[in-house]
Amino acid sequence: MSDEQIIRAIKEGDRKGPIELVKKYQSRVSYFIYGFVCNISDTEDLTMITLQKAITNINQYRPTHKFVTWLFNIARNTTVDYIRSQKYRIPLDIDVDLFKNKLSVNDSNPERQLQSKEEIAYIESGIDQLSESRKELLQLHIEGYKNKDISEKLGISNLAMRCRLHRTRQELKMILGNEVYS
Repeated sequence: MSDEQIIRAIKEGDRKGPIELVKKYQSRVSYFIYGFVCNISDTEDLTMITLQKAITNINQYRPTHKFVTWLFNIARNTTVDYIRSQKYRIPLDIDVDLFKNKLSVNDSNPERQLQSKEEIAYIESGIDQLSESRKELLQLHIEGYKNKDISEKLGISNLAMRCRLHRTRQELKMILGNEVYS
């Protein structure tokens, strides 16, 4: 069915309209939403909510725009509302290497850019609470120095350096683990 036929069927109360809408657009909408939330369960829920909103609000659609554009605006707004309503918790298994990657990735998605910037600022505020020696150790690691180079620079054995790095990560997890940001 064409978009016009689907719209007409939904407006007329024909059961084929919603079924055809789901068949035609479910996978495209899911793929789009997954790019925001990166979670299959949330993606499935948000996809169904989006399609239901489109069916319920079909009378608001204006044929001056493409139907797919209208549908994806619903998907985007639904997803953004969901993201804003959630409270994000820094995972307790924070990975410094993942943090290093966040610093270097230039994501073209504005929502993910904003979320990454917030996470980076949050993690940096936790790092600022560490002692100077632990900050220095973590900073060298984040900057990509090899363990051998870090241990030489700090004047300690490689084993001691790895132990301190582990303890520093644990302390950072404790600092960040109990705080929630939105």
